[in-house]
Amino acid sequence: MRLPLVLLFLIGVLQAQPAKVKSATYTDYSALGNPGHSYTLEYLSNGFLSAWKEFDIEGNLESVRRYVQHKNRKVLADTLYNDKGEVSDFWEYQYNSKGDLIWQKRTYPEEKTFFVDSYLLSYDSLGRLVKSLQFNKDSVLEWEFQSRYNAAGKKVFALSKFQGENREEYHYDYKDSLLVKESFFSYDQETKRKELFIVRHYYYNEKGLKVKMETQQNGLNKKTTSSLEYFYDESGRLVKQIHYHDGKLKTTTKVSYTFYDK
Repeated sequence: MRLPLVLLFLIGVLQAQPAKVKSATYTDYSALGNPGHSYTLEYLSNGFLSAWKEFDIEGNLESVRRYVQHKNRKVLADTLYNDKGEVSDFWEYQYNSKGDLIWQKRTYPEEKTFFVDSYLLSYDSLGRLVKSLQFNKDSVLEWEFQSRYNAAGKKVFALSKFQGENREEYHYDYKDSLLVKESFFSYDQETKRKELFIVRHYYYNEKGLKVKMETQQNGLNKKTTSSLEYFYDESGRLVKQIHYHDGKLKTTTKVSYTFYDK
């Protein structure tokens, strides 16, 4: 489903790194230690993410996403280019006077025809995102996303609907303000029953940095488990991530940084 991934991308990836970081390169290695795909995030001197570059296993550039910065360090637009330099998709963003993202539009080519999706976002009086509406190129509402929060301002519930019918539901549990459990339910479109699909557990160190995420997924024929372990340097920057699937090592991601001169 498209919008939750987009929102996660905006909320997670576009968070500015400390101003001294110039670039961060993530390289995947197989269980045998062979290098695979990699991607590099490039930042301006003020910490704003300016480009996201993806490379294949041979180091060839596959795609580039570039971001246009507003004077208030908000993203005004971003454009994805393929390996031929052609535009794959284009995003535009608008904000209210408080700096909240209230509208975003995606234009992307498919079979030589440009399709357009637009998203309308609304907030409560405390500035928390409570509803997102996704419209197709004909301005017809397709997806609706709702969120609820607890007294501490943490999101505890989210629901997605497609053309008015429930599709997905998320529940979030916290301990000492840190997310410790995430439950994802899907709705069977024939029976309309809600079924538990994915459960994630999160673990942190004494500094509050996430050190492990465990995922259990209920598939059609079997249950699978996976985990991610995170490692940091003394400054709290991620330097390595290890991915296990059903108890076996799958990939190791190493992160390297370049810095602006002080």
